[in-house]
Amino acid sequence: RRCSIEDCDKPAARGSLCLCLEHGGGKRCQFEGCVEPSRGHTTFCLLHGGGKRCQADGCGEPARGATSLCFTHGGAKLCFHPGCEKLARDTDFCFAHGGGKRCQYEGCGRSLRGSNVLCVEHGGIKRCLEAGCEKLARGGGNGRCKAHGGGLRCQFQNCKTSARGGSRLCKAHGGGKRCEFPECSKSAVDTTRFCATHGGGRRCRHESNCERAALGSSLRCLIHGGGKRCHHEGCIRLEQGGTGLCISHGGGKRCQYEGCLATARSRGNCCVSHGGGKRCQSEGCPKGAEGGFGFCIAHGGGKHCKIEGCSTSARGGTDFCIAHGGGARCIFAGCSTAARGPSQRCKAHGGGKRCHFQGCAKPAGVGINFCKSHSVFVVNDNIVDVPQVVQVPPYVPTTGIVWHPVMNEDGIVSIVPSHM
Repeated sequence: RRCSIEDCDKPAARGSLCLCLEHGGGKRCQFEGCVEPSRGHTTFCLLHGGGKRCQADGCGEPARGATSLCFTHGGAKLCFHPGCEKLARDTDFCFAHGGGKRCQYEGCGRSLRGSNVLCVEHGGIKRCLEAGCEKLARGGGNGRCKAHGGGLRCQFQNCKTSARGGSRLCKAHGGGKRCEFPECSKSAVDTTRFCATHGGGRRCRHESNCERAALGSSLRCLIHGGGKRCHHEGCIRLEQGGTGLCISHGGGKRCQYEGCLATARSRGNCCVSHGGGKRCQSEGCPKGAEGGFGFCIAHGGGKHCKIEGCSTSARGGTDFCIAHGGGARCIFAGCSTAARGPSQRCKAHGGGKRCHFQGCAKPAGVGINFCKSHSVFVVNDNIVDVPQVVQVPPYVPTTGIVWHPVMNEDGIVSIVPSHM
């Protein structure tokens, strides 16, 4: 039997009046206020304890597949292809290596979608009815994709965003699963009960027993190579917004404020400086909120170092500030100093921004492009004419004389001697 809602071809749930799970069919969770489907032989959804649970000592996460373990403890079946760590589909392999059911169109070997016997290209699933749109149609009876109004919409006043889960609300208005960590309002990840910051979702499977959140389908965290990377030559940052570039190289969404090229934040088209993103809830504070606490760093927002008595912000996905070992460390052999910028090296071993003065390799100062020695020869971030006498580092005494750079009213720098 199929769902009786117009344009919905999903199977009708058992014990319902010809409705699929998305449209209200089947048994529902008995937890107060929850409308998610109950799982297995229980009367609760996965979030509220229903379904089969992981049997590993002290773990209560949902078990995966036919195993009695969760994803973290090895319950999911992985692809048998050498070097591949994606999930196996129906067979011993992932979709990319031939697993799962295949399209029955003659000569086609692509993966099937939904309950059809054809792939997407050969008509295995319905397309959006909007002219020129090739996205997949969603439930809701209008035959359109989510971008054009298909699927369930948020019931919050004047909100037209897609609803999440069975809550009838979008993520911004509290829809979908929420993190159960005290005072955290972020969305829970996958089938877990927590957000990525508090242990939810898939974890990195690096041989070093890393516990950071895995990015994308790589099963690796950011530090160990997970996620898609910027295509700019030599750049190892994450690409943003499907552009193939990181934020520094032009990727992601940009602020719409005239003349501003900073990155736009969620819930708006502007950067933090121009009002984009969540704002601090402390009275009279215009700063952006950090983390899921609703406050800026100065008013207690964001993640803080766990060392007793330290109130500095934790860095780089760790539980500690830079002074107490948090953040990325220099990759130079035997060095444990904090790394600077995307170079993965500390200042002493070539990391961070360098002086733009020709032939100088010293670190640049804060907010400028030159080191301390050469910043005295800079006017409006441009190098002025430097006399031949100062090709040696300035301020070096020679036979009792110290050379001092002096700027006149026209912005011209000259070097004058003075005796010690």
